[in-house]
This record gives sequence, structure tokens and C-alpha cells, in this order.
Amino acid sequence: MYLDLTAVFGNDGASVEFDRKIKLDGDDQEADPNFISGIHCKGRIYNRAGMVEMDATADFDYQAPCDRCAEEATHHFNLPLQHKLIQHLSGEDNDEYIVLGSSSLDLDGLVWEDVILSLPMQWLCSPDCKGLCPMCGANLNQTTCGCKKPVDPRFDILESLLDS
Repeated sequence: MYLDLTAVFGNDGASVEFDRKIKLDGDDQEADPNFISGIHCKGRIYNRAGMVEMDATADFDYQAPCDRCAEEATHHFNLPLQHKLIQHLSGEDNDEYIVLGSSSLDLDGLVWEDVILSLPMQWLCSPDCKGLCPMCGANLNQTTCGCKKPVDPRFDILESLLDS
């Protein structure tokens, strides 16, 4: 969805509010079945003293297998989104601003980018997940296994000293 921000850029104190569900059907971005609730974005874009800013939140539920134990894990996110928007930037690139190039904003694309960048690199069912046993594959969160940790063969001589 493109928002026309001509009135916001032209008038100090003007604002535009939005409340929408971001499409995840593959038209603008790759469809991702892990977003089980879709992405609900709510916020406003306003002009304060000539600076156009966006304050919003993105709510979504994301489900994926845990990287340690492979169990499905679902987490709810309430992601704050804050950006400074400008139409043109003269000179160097600046990561502080979103340069639109015109007076319209691709809201879905901006929110999608923020959401993807906010997802954790390592997906865990819980911070204290014990994972799987490397020997038998048992889920250590649910059971304990009787596997003995492998001993480095370079330490065999030390183990024989302990046995005697």
C-alpha cells in the first residue's frame, strides 16, 4: 500500500494515521508461512517543525522450529517502528533517514523490511533450551539420556592413570 504524504510534507502539524494488515501473499514480497497471524501495523506519520516522522508498531506471531531441539516454537512480537522520512537528500547517503524520492511511501515494503530485520538469527523455543543429545538424539528438555560423553583419544592415557 502506498501512502500519499503530499499534505504531510507541505504542512507543519499535519498527520496521517494508518491501521492495516500487511499482505503476505507473495505479490510484493515472498510469502512466508511462518507468519501465522499476518502482520498488523498501526501508527501515524506526522510533520513536526518540518521533519516528517513515522511512529508505528507491528504486531505478529511467528512460528519456526527451534534451532537446538527442532520443536515448533511460536513467539509474539510487538515491534516499534520509528523512521524519519525525507523526499530528497543532497550530498552523502545517510542511514538516519528514509529517502522517498517523491511524496509517496511504500508502507508494506518498509514494514516488511523492518520485520524481517528484527527476527532473531537463532530461533529458540526458550532461552534455556537444552537441545538434542549429540549421541542418541533425545530431546534433553523432555528426558535425560544415559549417553556417556565421548572422550578425546588424546586423554586416554590420563584416564588409565585415574583407573589405577
